[in-house]
Amino acid sequence: GKMAKSTENFIRLKTLVEKGFSPLAYRYWLLTAHYTKTINFNWDTMKSAQTALIKLYVAITKYENGGSINFDYKKRFSEMVSDDLDTPRAIALVWELVKDSSVSSADKKATLLSFDSVLGIDFEHAKEHITGEPIPADILTLAKERETARASGDFAKADEIRKKIADLGYEISDTTTGFHITKK
Repeated sequence: GKMAKSTENFIRLKTLVEKGFSPLAYRYWLLTAHYTKTINFNWDTMKSAQTALIKLYVAITKYENGGSINFDYKKRFSEMVSDDLDTPRAIALVWELVKDSSVSSADKKATLLSFDSVLGIDFEHAKEHITGEPIPADILTLAKERETARASGDFAKADEIRKKIADLGYEISDTTTGFHITKK
């Protein structure tokens, strides 16, 4: 039935998290249905969405850094989201790219990261979503300060901040879409 506060048949994100689901898995599930269609929520579909998203995260963690965006896939993705925001087809294209053996792993990663600027399911931090260990706020703050220093050409300060991050047990690497932080 229709979700309504008056009938108390609605789910909050807090409830999803309490039941062990990632809010990003909920987003992924919503992206697999067209926004103009009625969708029926149930716990099995949430479990399937979370499983699929974790499989995507695992695939991305295996890909190398330093690739280039595959413009054929990027063009197709742009056409799909420009066609009445057809996210179900865009998600299908994500999986097509993951399975495409003719595209290098580094190019897959760069292309998926570009898709994620629209999808918003945080491919950049895939490893943290698998391990469940989020990057601490102070490390993220340092990484952003380092990014600002690099952008302004203050490479000495950027290197100093990189060393601080390393001393705190994290490694930062630069990608075409920004930075990536991993725990040592």
